[in-house]
Amino acid sequence: MRAVLQITERAVLTCEGQTVSNCGKGMCVLLGLHQNDTEKEADKVIDKLLKMRIFHDENGKLNLSALKVGADILVVSNFTLYANLSSRRPDFLQSMKYEPAKALYEYFLKKMQDEANALHEEGDPAVTVYPGVFGGDMKVELVNDGPITIVVDTDQL
Repeated sequence: MRAVLQITERAVLTCEGQTVSNCGKGMCVLLGLHQNDTEKEADKVIDKLLKMRIFHDENGKLNLSALKVGADILVVSNFTLYANLSSRRPDFLQSMKYEPAKALYEYFLKKMQDEANALHEEGDPAVTVYPGVFGGDMKVELVNDGPITIVVDTDQL
């Protein structure tokens, strides 16, 4: 599993001219699912995304997690993250097929929100997870903060 995250001031996702998700400060996650990924890989990525200290504290240090800042998290499925670039025309044969990918993406969204709720500490703002449109022709507009962009890959966890 591969996730490319960008810390955002705001993000808007539209599909077919309709606004699907409108997020505040947090992160936009492009989520690529490999053909061999399971819920085990999803759980690892979710844990990393929620707990990684990548938001600025009061001293300007990257020291706060999504859980501490109450991040809005936009999760966008993106099969192109597993592009094979060995020829001029990329292929996406390593990406998970549509039906199992859709199920794992839906699992990811629900589990991430459930985990964020379970780990929520009194006094901290709540995390909200926003979906993309699986298989849709989406447009993502965002303001990248920093810019901070990080790749999370289960092969490196």
